[in-house]
Amino acid sequence: MTSFLIPRPGRFEVTRPTLLARLAEPLNAQVILLAAPSGYGKSTLLAQYARSTPRATVWCRLTETHTHPLDVAVLIARAAERHLGAQPHLLEPDPRTPESALIETLAQAFLNASVNLDVIVDPVDDDRVAQWLIQLALALGEGHRVLISRYSADGLRLARAVADGQAVILDATDLRLDEAETKSLLEARGVTLDEELLERLQGWPAGLALSAAGSQRHVSTEDLVRDSLDSLPPDVQRALPEVSVLDVWSEDDARQVGAHLPDGWLADVQRSGLPLLPLGQQHFQPHRLLRDLLEQDLRRHPDRWKALTLAAARLAEHRGERRRAARLYASVQATAEFLRLAVPLASEFRSRGEHPLTRQLLELVPTAELPSDQRARLAWAMIETGDSARGEAILHALRQGNQLQPSGFASLAMLAGRRGDPDLQEQYAREGLALLKPGEVEPALLWPLAYASVKRGRLPVASEAADTLMSWARQQGDQVRLAEAWQLQAVRYRAAHDPDRLAQALREARRIYDQLGWTARAAMISLDEAELAAQAGDIPELRRSLSRVPTNLERDLHLLHARTGLLRGTLAWWDADFSLGLAALDRADRHAVSGQLRQQQEDLLLRRADLLLAQGDVDAALRLLDTFSTSDPQRAAYQVLMKALITGGPPPGERLTDAGLALRTQGLLARHDPRLSREVQAHPLWPLLPLAERQPLTPAAADVTVTRTEPPTVRLQVTTLGDLAARVNGVTVPVALAKSRELLVWLALHASGTRDEIVTALWDGSAEERHVEYFKVAVRRLRGALKNALGTDVDPLPYREGRYRLDTTFRVEVDARLDPSPSLTTQELARQFQAFTQPFMPGSDSEWIEDLRAQCQQRAITLGLALAAASEADAPTVYRQVLHLDPWNDPAHQGLIHSLLDTDRQAEAEHALRAYRRLLQDEFGTAPPPAFLLRLQRRGLPSA
Repeated sequence: MTSFLIPRPGRFEVTRPTLLARLAEPLNAQVILLAAPSGYGKSTLLAQYARSTPRATVWCRLTETHTHPLDVAVLIARAAERHLGAQPHLLEPDPRTPESALIETLAQAFLNASVNLDVIVDPVDDDRVAQWLIQLALALGEGHRVLISRYSADGLRLARAVADGQAVILDATDLRLDEAETKSLLEARGVTLDEELLERLQGWPAGLALSAAGSQRHVSTEDLVRDSLDSLPPDVQRALPEVSVLDVWSEDDARQVGAHLPDGWLADVQRSGLPLLPLGQQHFQPHRLLRDLLEQDLRRHPDRWKALTLAAARLAEHRGERRRAARLYASVQATAEFLRLAVPLASEFRSRGEHPLTRQLLELVPTAELPSDQRARLAWAMIETGDSARGEAILHALRQGNQLQPSGFASLAMLAGRRGDPDLQEQYAREGLALLKPGEVEPALLWPLAYASVKRGRLPVASEAADTLMSWARQQGDQVRLAEAWQLQAVRYRAAHDPDRLAQALREARRIYDQLGWTARAAMISLDEAELAAQAGDIPELRRSLSRVPTNLERDLHLLHARTGLLRGTLAWWDADFSLGLAALDRADRHAVSGQLRQQQEDLLLRRADLLLAQGDVDAALRLLDTFSTSDPQRAAYQVLMKALITGGPPPGERLTDAGLALRTQGLLARHDPRLSREVQAHPLWPLLPLAERQPLTPAAADVTVTRTEPPTVRLQVTTLGDLAARVNGVTVPVALAKSRELLVWLALHASGTRDEIVTALWDGSAEERHVEYFKVAVRRLRGALKNALGTDVDPLPYREGRYRLDTTFRVEVDARLDPSPSLTTQELARQFQAFTQPFMPGSDSEWIEDLRAQCQQRAITLGLALAAASEADAPTVYRQVLHLDPWNDPAHQGLIHSLLDTDRQAEAEHALRAYRRLLQDEFGTAPPPAFLLRLQRRGLPSA
């Protein structure tokens, strides 16, 4: 499989050490982008780097098959299998898997890699794939990098990543051959070029290579290539256009398509200096400049071009390159063959929401040649890609001709729903349902039917549609469909005002999406749950639901980010953290504007006014409220409530369904009717309201203690004395790498550190690159272990402001802390002494560990002496334990002898004294202190 083979060196290839160093040096960058037009040697440079770097490298060559992030994710998983192990869920993923879930799954696999990987992806022509690869690279964690080649950096939004050192871009200016490289190329060819030509070429690698091969008359692309073609043997030159139908050249493939090329033709092409990239195993990738020119020549012979194109299409189909084969069939008007491949491909694209790809595929042939179901599919793709008028016209034409199938009616129903016409939405849905055979189900029709029925107040119809979808999904055994069925149940129960069943439906849908790893969909349901909690005034559940929403989802998910920011602002209002709330609303506003989300913009304005009011900025709140206009009764009532809180006017007449807003309305009423005060103040949310809203009530309100709910913390226990262990909320966390365990202990004891500080400590002052690289592996593996233990999207080991630290989510407890202890009870002394008698991190021998080990031992001695002094009966045992730690400890020897006398054990005391004398004499040539011996004599010890 040439997709994974690192290309081999080409003839007369110029090694570029300066650029290779620029690729090798930024090891902290996660994205390296080579962005330049054709002919600048991007693939050649990446191949040189891959062959020369000591880092583990995987090569992924993209072809026409890799048009979607899912295809590229599978390619990367296969290419990196040797380093990551088999990843069945990535090698054969569900084609509907969201892009964010692909990133999360790959990132988890890379998290556990024991080496740092460079993933080279070449070439990346599709903008969406390029953006996805950049998101993937930024999610992979320390040590891993993704190197990408493409024609331009435009639209990739890399400015911030470049500024933060996370990305490096090499463009055409960087990739030009410098004077020394140009000289090396010409010397290898044994040619010279005049200064005028060199000036015009300006270091363009392809132009210089072609000119050095003999093309010196012109510098236009076509002339340079044609001059090199002229140097080929006549039979090769004559037939070479026939392999323009192949994107990769090999002698065997040329024979299979029937090209009239002689044996050994590829060697002649290599010698000519034409731009080819050696892929290995005698396969070569011709440069686009060359293929385009050869294809022009072949098309001058239509019959031959058609025959060769058909042969190339069959070869591509045989190899599973369905999209390329479909394009080739379409180019020669082989419609039947095209449809054989295009129909299942379009179905896959539709299931993934790939409307641009659907349109690109089906527009390869005239619309009239498509069957009715594919015309309807093309129509929907047109609507979803901005060509609504043409798409809708196709659907209506099919309907008028009685050719529109149920899925087409679903498209019309969805359009009607978007336009706010529930009557027409239900009509189209029912027309589609009428076409179904008995027992047949079309899920796409049940959704618009349910939504239209809810809007028209026909809840039984919506319930029947939801139950039909649920029964069908269970019969299918398709987890995605089952999750969608639970979501439709949620629509039904929300309309029925059944909060318990609504919560259950959302919980079941989220559970399935969590199991599938579909983070974005699970996050949207978590937001539904958070909104339910906010409506009910359940602040702890609001906090829990929001904690399940990842912070690193794609930036273009505007609805998700807008809803998240609004709810974070709501939570901040309850927490009285107004600056945090306003910051969350600022971020949400940007997404609401970008996504043209009118309803969210209204909600955000009202919440902003409420935050401003709560922090005392009444004028700013009033200015916002005066500009607000809405047709929604609940939002209008919210506006009236806030104005009433400011001006003292009447409360809203509309009943507010939000528990917090309803309570605040009751608070307004209680100002004028003291009989309501006691009931209002008894509400569990009352203490959380702003003080200004609680003060006007009766004096009883002043007795209420305000208790704010704090964000939950996670207990992280790090045991370092004896066997090393880490526990999160009491559950053991397996940390496989020894250096990852050392890193955890170091951070637990030091709070934070720079990379250099930590590497210096863990590797005894070494600054070797291999240790820096392994440090990144240790960080990555520790982060993965802690993240798995947390079970949330929180980064447990963030890198901020140049320092690594354990996240503030953790309440870190380390048994080996050496902070001065307050006065301890005898029991506490005994417990700490027994702990510190065990060695600190046994089996590890870094200098910082040995230093701490010595300090811990000294701590044990200090605790032991204090414990012995406080416990008369056990004193001899404790002193002996201290002497086991430090055989030369005078206070322990003397204390042991006195404690034995205190317990009437004179014989043992005499034995202990003889041992003490012998130790001092043998080790130091001294005797026990005279004063100590005198005290022993006074206590009746004859041998003293």
